[in-house]
Amino acid sequence: MSPIAFLSGTKVTLRPLERRDIDGAYPSWLNDQNSDRYTEHAIFPRNIDDILRYYEGLRTDRSILHLAIIARENGHHVGNVSLQSIDWVSRHAEFAILIGEEEARGKGFGTEAIHLTLDHGFNRLNLNRIWLGVNAENTTALTLYHRAGFKKEGLMRQHIIREGRAFDMIIMGLLASDFYALRGERVEA
Repeated sequence: MSPIAFLSGTKVTLRPLERRDIDGAYPSWLNDQNSDRYTEHAIFPRNIDDILRYYEGLRTDRSILHLAIIARENGHHVGNVSLQSIDWVSRHAEFAILIGEEEARGKGFGTEAIHLTLDHGFNRLNLNRIWLGVNAENTTALTLYHRAGFKKEGLMRQHIIREGRAFDMIIMGLLASDFYALRGERVEA
């Protein structure tokens, strides 16, 4: 069965998470202590039943758009991207991304997935603001988000504790008007 493409770029296709993904590498990404340097996925162990419950909830929850990132070069599921906690009244959502496959990092898959997701969020979901929180020491992510147009909006001091050390969390946001300006598009109110 071929995957259902939802959004496509030159490097990645974004599609709905499928049941077969749960039988693949996805669960290991959520439990990998070595790669969980900047997320909170591997704080508590996740088993297949936990992930299946989450997957089943995605099918009916309209406050989250969760997509699998598929590398076009080989068809492998390399990560996930989402707009979550979507507030349809105030028209904002939280952005999250995980490139779970270590060998897929640094190849531009995340960059393209971000752009495809932002475009969909602003143009199709009619969002006005997309925001995220990022560990202040995650310089790779900060650079990536800045290049995508996100601006620092705030700082949550010592918000993350890891291995007995406190880290700040930077809150970043992107407005629809800024997104369109970056693309050279004019927006009518």
